[in-house]
Amino acid sequence: MRFLLTLFVLLTFSSNLFAKNQVLYSAQYEGEISGFPVDLTRTLYKTGVDQYLSQSEASNLLGSIKEKSEFFIKEGILHPKYYEERKKALGISRIERIQFDWKTLTAQYTSKKKPEKNTTHNIFSGVLDPAIYQLQLQRDAFNQKKKFNFKFVKKERINERNYVLIGQEEILVKEKKYLALKYERINLDDEKQTRIWFIPELNYQIGRIQHQEKDGKTSELNLVNYNGSKQLTDEIYKR
Repeated sequence: MRFLLTLFVLLTFSSNLFAKNQVLYSAQYEGEISGFPVDLTRTLYKTGVDQYLSQSEASNLLGSIKEKSEFFIKEGILHPKYYEERKKALGISRIERIQFDWKTLTAQYTSKKKPEKNTTHNIFSGVLDPAIYQLQLQRDAFNQKKKFNFKFVKKERINERNYVLIGQEEILVKEKKYLALKYERINLDDEKQTRIWFIPELNYQIGRIQHQEKDGKTSELNLVNYNGSKQLTDEIYKR
């Protein structure tokens, strides 16, 4: 009897937990990174009033990368709270975390494998984490911005990225053509190239990402499936 009661409580708690987390969108991608096929899933949840969770998982035969970001929106600005990345390749695992404290305006980077790399960064309103900056790009595309500029926390420093609108192209998603906005990264430091396509008809979801390293190695991800909530625009884009 006690076992059944415990099981009932656990199932009820689990059910309430998933019911509380409303899916705002789910997107699946396929592509290649440095010649190896890869699958990627991105999901955005609403977890409470102005509280959100972004999760992604990329995997292939060599390993996997899992990211999650807990964040909130205040006065129209994305504020990361907690970021975690879990990498696994050839049996070796690595976990990196960034804890954001908006009262002290600091972000603490920690590495489980290399604690000597632990770093504290000074942060400011508008700084992002490595996961939700793509969501900010979607917000900027929705608001018809022709240039993107944003900063995000990495382990050694706060990085900056700049993108500019270079045109429109049709891309295929599940054999259907969509008109997409094409942006290119402005890169003054090296010869890397990055291009991103956003599809207005699919809530400005990223439809394609292309990247080329200095040595010529290329990566590409293409959207193959998308499901979005009608509340996504009001919850994320119009704020």
